[in-house]
Amino acid sequence: MMKEKLENKIWIIFCALLALFHIGLLIYFGNPDMRGTITVFNLAYALIFITAIIHEVKLNKILFYVMAVLSLLLLIYGSFFTEILR
Repeated sequence: MMKEKLENKIWIIFCALLALFHIGLLIYFGNPDMRGTITVFNLAYALIFITAIIHEVKLNKILFYVMAVLSLLLLIYGSFFTEILR
């Protein structure tokens, strides 16, 4: 029981650090237009890790599904523009 709680806390901290890292990259490399693939992928990865935190903390299920779908849509959008720019 104690081991599971410790693993959950480690997972939440790991996801929070990765989300903060991608948010930092988003701020550093970001620009106002969302057409840059670096911007879209960093935003998508940040949302993915925030979604993982929401799942682990067991907050609202609707919020979890909205975040998961939003993350997938951003990844698809980023992949689409990566293919167009090549």
